[in-house]
Formats: sequence, structure tokens, C-alpha cells
Amino acid sequence: MPRKIKDLYNVRYRPDKDIGIEIEMEGQHLPIGIPKFWQAAHDGSLRGESIEYILRAPIHRSKTSSRLLYLKKYLKDNGAILAPSDRCGVHIHVNCQELTENQVLNFAILYLIFEAILVKWCGEDREGNLFCLRASDAEYIIQGLIQCRQNSSLRHMQNNRFRYASINMAAIKKFGSVEFRAMGTPKNLSSIQLWIEMLLKIKKASLGYREPHEIVEDLSLIGGIEYVKRVFGPLYKHLICPDLHQLCIEGVQRVQPIAYTPVLQVEEPVTMQNISAGALDMAQLQWAPMGQPDPPEPPDEEPEF
Repeated sequence: MPRKIKDLYNVRYRPDKDIGIEIEMEGQHLPIGIPKFWQAAHDGSLRGESIEYILRAPIHRSKTSSRLLYLKKYLKDNGAILAPSDRCGVHIHVNCQELTENQVLNFAILYLIFEAILVKWCGEDREGNLFCLRASDAEYIIQGLIQCRQNSSLRHMQNNRFRYASINMAAIKKFGSVEFRAMGTPKNLSSIQLWIEMLLKIKKASLGYREPHEIVEDLSLIGGIEYVKRVFGPLYKHLICPDLHQLCIEGVQRVQPIAYTPVLQVEEPVTMQNISAGALDMAQLQWAPMGQPDPPEPPDEEPEF
């Protein structure tokens, strides 16, 4: 039976925590000390007065809207002037600890089919942005995923070469999540909620497939526009654009080499026992032993970490 991400990597097991959020911000009067939920960190890629706001701990999807509203209100109440540039991005971590490596691969393939559409929705300055490269900008992303498929292992995507891809799978070894970097930081932080909902729609749809080629064949059968409607439901209206169908076709063509790559061999699963600590970048791991769920939290407030 295929092992899940939580069994393959030594990350803190958080079965009910779906989302992590990082928001890069430039502007004026940006507060550093935030009483609850968020912490502020320096980010060397930003300029001027700048901060990266990071959730102190991943949260259940039902709490993302309230956490974003809290940060939005706190910034406003403290006189912050938000002036995000094209250097500023929103990074969403989607929990994949309960998925197998093949399910994560399906998730990535389905995202890449829609990538051009989603990045277009995220803003013109995100297309070709060096901090969130699309597969069409960097073909080595496709080549890395082909290697993953060939060897039944995600380890080929888990190095800094892929860190600035629109979909960053190197986060799996650190957090058991896939990081999505396409969205630019908006002045209205509430709009991040819609982006989170889109990503969760993709994850849910990808879990309906056993093998990658089934995704390609399903879309080819019903057509690009109808497939977008099926996956995103009511959110489809936000993605409508003149070249929607063509972008879907190009997305399918881009992932076909991954979907139809034969599995050459089944490697021994990547675990803490069979690869070196250095390969897993142990300095970055700040979690409890795997398999240990979080304690119950108070009903009205996230625990402080």
C-alpha cells in the first residue's frame, strides 16, 4: 500500500490544519508586533519598509477568512499604508500530509493545467515574475516532474532549484505541504480568501483520479471550459477570459509528457531512515515527532505558539 507524506517525512503531523499563509508587504508604518495569530519576519527580497506576515501556525480552512480579516483590521487600526510592489507575493501552503506521492503529483498536474489561467487572474505582473515562475517560463519544472513520475518519488522536486516556481514542491520535505506562490500581494487582504478556495478546489478534484493520464483524458473528453466549470464550480466566473479554452489546451499539452511517462522503477520510499539528515535540511525542521497530532484547541481562538 502506498505510504503517505506524513509517513515519509519527519514533519509535525497536523491532520486538521489545511492552510498556511505568508504575505509579503511593502509600505509605511507596517506594525511588527501583532498580538494574535500572525508574526512578522524580515524578507531580504523586499525593499524599503517591508515585512512578511506569517501565520504562527497552520489552520483549518474554516478559519482562513477570519485570520485575514484580523490582519487587515490590525494594519488599518495602526495606520499602515500598504504599497505592495511586484516583489511582494502571497504564499499559500496546502497540507498534503494525508496524500500519497502519486496523489501529490496529480495535484501538481491539475494545477499546471490551470496555471496560466490562474496566474492571469493573479495579475499581469505575476506572468513571468521571477519569484513565481510558471512551467511555461521554466521547462525544467516539467522535467523535474517527469523524473518524479519515472521514479515514483517526489525527491527530484525537493531542492532550491524549484523554490521560486509558481508551485513549490520543495516545501513537502519541510512542512508536508505544497506551496503556491502565484498571487501578488493585494491591498485588500480579504481577496486572498478566494485564492485559497481555488487551490482547495483543485486539490479536491485531483483526489478523484488514480493516475495522471486520467486527468488529461477527462479534460479532453468534455472540453476545457466545461472542465474548468466542473473543477471550480461557482468560482468559475472569476476565471473567465477570452482565451480560456486555448489556455486549457496549452496546459494539457504541457503536462502530457508527465501524465504519460511510464514508471521505470519503484524506489525505496524516501524516509528519515534511508537518506541523510543533510538531504532533508534538518536545520529548517522545527516540528515535533511525526505521527503526533496537535492537542485540542480552544473553540474561539487559535493557540499561541
